[in-house]
Amino acid sequence: MLANAFKAQYESDGGYCIRLYGDPRRASTADSIGAAVLLCTITSDSAPLTFETAVDEVLSKTTSEIWEGTNVQSGTCTWGCFSPLNDTGEASTTIHRVDFSVGLWTDSPLPDYKMSNNVLVSANVTRMNQSNLTFVRDVSNL
Repeated sequence: MLANAFKAQYESDGGYCIRLYGDPRRASTADSIGAAVLLCTITSDSAPLTFETAVDEVLSKTTSEIWEGTNVQSGTCTWGCFSPLNDTGEASTTIHRVDFSVGLWTDSPLPDYKMSNNVLVSANVTRMNQSNLTFVRDVSNL
């Protein structure tokens, strides 16, 4: 249910991309990007990213798509944002965004998105070969 609701919102917003940043990370998705350094924007050939039909509350990258972007700056990627293509990064309480931590498979604690190398080099291409969004219902208050 959560994955399908997310996918419906995503589609009604006109499609999303993934932006990868270096610190500092904003405190809330409603805040502006501030001084964070944009390193790369991941799209599917400049088009919105798409997902397969959700299975067991997991949305998976459409297998036929190539999700990639050219790094616009060099730096260590520490966080990312899943947001509409037209998101300018300004403060907003109405834009739907999902921020996530980025790091290495060897980091402790594990980041939300794990990379084999999170040091991005300007003009190189960063590709996401696999991406799954897993929706877990918080049952701690039940």
